[in-house]
Amino acid sequence: MKKHRALIEQLESFGFALLPGQKINSSTESYFVCNDSYGTDVEALIAVRYLSWTQRYEFDFGFNSPAIRLFF
Repeated sequence: MKKHRALIEQLESFGFALLPGQKINSSTESYFVCNDSYGTDVEALIAVRYLSWTQRYEFDFGFNSPAIRLFF
């Protein structure tokens, strides 16, 4: 995703960062986590995949919360 640096910079401006150990140009899919929890223990996650045959991006959103996980 090296050529898609503008998208990565936009997500970083919203408080997201690449998960540790990822290399930008090694895959068409990248995973981001939000660094700001806004005073909660909820962690926002985004997976971004570039679809080369349509030249579009696919986004998957999720969240993680230890308190909610323990409840279930």
